[in-house]
Amino acid sequence: MMNKITNNSYRLPKLPIPIGIYQPFRKVNNQIYVSGQLPISNGKIVADIKETNDFIVSAEKQLELATLNLIAQAASAVNSDIKKIKSCIRLNIYIVAPTNYTDHSSLANTSSKILNDFFPETHGHARTTIGVQSLPMGSLIEVDGIFEII
Repeated sequence: MMNKITNNSYRLPKLPIPIGIYQPFRKVNNQIYVSGQLPISNGKIVADIKETNDFIVSAEKQLELATLNLIAQAASAVNSDIKKIKSCIRLNIYIVAPTNYTDHSSLANTSSKILNDFFPETHGHARTTIGVQSLPMGSLIEVDGIFEII
């Protein structure tokens, strides 16, 4: 379990167990490629829309946890020494949004703000935000990314 806390008091969660036959990350040279992360805690999707009945509330809570899971996976690739992670290079966000929803980019800022808080010295990251029809386990959100390490 990770215990690194940033100035906004984000705590990195316990790593979720992969739900498929893949590696949660791969290190290649000075980069870490992190597989898609869902907003999983204790084996379950958090903030299910069936519980909140509010897409924005559910999606923001799911984005927060999925992004923290992403950072936690990257940190595990460097033996939990988060100082070895220089930056997030690229972030991909997949969102299952209601019909006619078009503000994916604003919603995705939830993830970008967290990454910028963890890695403030880096001037941001490249990002793609995509609306999709469905995601594993009924999640509204999935994120993956590429990190640069020292």
